[in-house]
Amino acid sequence: MPAGAHQVEAGEVLASGIGHDNNTYLDFGVYDLRNKNDVTEMITNEWPDYRSTADYAICWSTFFGPDTKQLLEALPAGAVDTSDYCYG
Repeated sequence: MPAGAHQVEAGEVLASGIGHDNNTYLDFGVYDLRNKNDVTEMITNEWPDYRSTADYAICWSTFFGPDTKQLLEALPAGAVDTSDYCYG
């Protein structure tokens, strides 16, 4: 996919329900199939069923403009900073 091209349109609904009755969450993944990420070994050991996609997952908050990125990083419960792909 060329840089700057996204398959999600502005305003498109990504989900209408999230989580479980006692644990609300949204698992949102972004993948760059050109390169494996730095946590491939951990995925192999801890999440072997997800190797085909998780090996290429990247920090999704970087795909938004600075204002939205700041809002995402300020969410409670560490929505971004506890991600295995958003570090540093």
